[in-house]
Amino acid sequence: MNALPEWMNRSWTSDAHRWTPEGLALLRIFTALFIGCLLVPPSRGASPLWIASVPAEFFAPPPGPLALLTGFPEAWGIRAVRMATWLALLAMGAGWRTRGASLLAGAGILMLQGMEYTVGKINHEMVLPLVPLLFSGSGWGRRWSVDAALARPAASSNAWSATKANPQPATHPPALPAAVPTLALLIGFMMFTAGVPKLIGGWLDPGSQAALGHVLNQQVSKGRDVLLSGRAAAIDLPLFWELADWGTVMFELGFLPAAFHPRWFRWFLAAAVGFHTATLLTLNIAFLPNF
Repeated sequence: MNALPEWMNRSWTSDAHRWTPEGLALLRIFTALFIGCLLVPPSRGASPLWIASVPAEFFAPPPGPLALLTGFPEAWGIRAVRMATWLALLAMGAGWRTRGASLLAGAGILMLQGMEYTVGKINHEMVLPLVPLLFSGSGWGRRWSVDAALARPAASSNAWSATKANPQPATHPPALPAAVPTLALLIGFMMFTAGVPKLIGGWLDPGSQAALGHVLNQQVSKGRDVLLSGRAAAIDLPLFWELADWGTVMFELGFLPAAFHPRWFRWFLAAAVGFHTATLLTLNIAFLPNF
C-alpha cells in the first residue's frame, strides 16, 4: 500500500484480519461469475452487431487507444474480444494462472467498454474492470483454485523441510491487500465526481427539485413507469423532494472522505445499496454494475 498516504495505510491496516485467503477466493469466484454471467459488454443484449451497424457519422470514441480507429469496430473483432474476455473470466474464476487471467479479464472488459462507448455515451460501469485489475496481485488465487492445487505438493514438501529445520516457525500478522483501500479510494472518487456536477448544477437550490425532475423525465419521456415510479411521481411534497436533492448530493460527496476509513466506508457502501435500490424502484434504472 505504499502508493497510498501513510495515514490512510494505518487506518486500513486494522482491517487486515477481515481479508483471509478464503475470503479473497470467494471474491474472485463471485466476481468472475457476476461479470461473466451478467455484465460482459456490450450491454445491449448478447449480440455486438448493434455497434458495427451504427452509421459512421455517430463515431465518437473516448480518449485513448480506440481514438486511433477510423470507424466502428467490425462485429467479428468485438466477438473475438468478448470470447477472450469470457475465457479469461472462466480461468480467473477457476484460479488457473490467476494473475494473468485477472489482468486479461480486466483489459478485455476495458476494451469492450471502449468499443461500446465509441457512440459517444459513457456509462457508469468503470468499476467492473477495476476489480480484476486491482486484485490480480492480491493473492486471491491462493485458495480454492487450480493454481493452489498444482502448488500444494511442492508447498507440502517445503513446509516439511522447514519444520525439520525450525520446529517453531515465526508467525506474521495478516497483510491487507493493497487493492482493498485502492479500490475504496477509486469508488469514493467515482461517487464524488457524480456529486460535484449536481452541486454546481443547482441541486441545492430550494426553488427547484431535481430528483423529482428526473423521476418525471424517466416516467414521461422515456416510458419507465413500472415498479414505484408512478407512486413517486405522485408525491406532491416539495420539502420531501428538496431533502432528496440535498441527501443525494451530500451522500455522493461524502463517499470520498469516507473511503479513508474502513468503518465509514462500509456504512456508505450499505447506504449505496439502499440508494441504488431506490433508484431502481423510482427511476427504473438498475445500475447493476454499481450493485
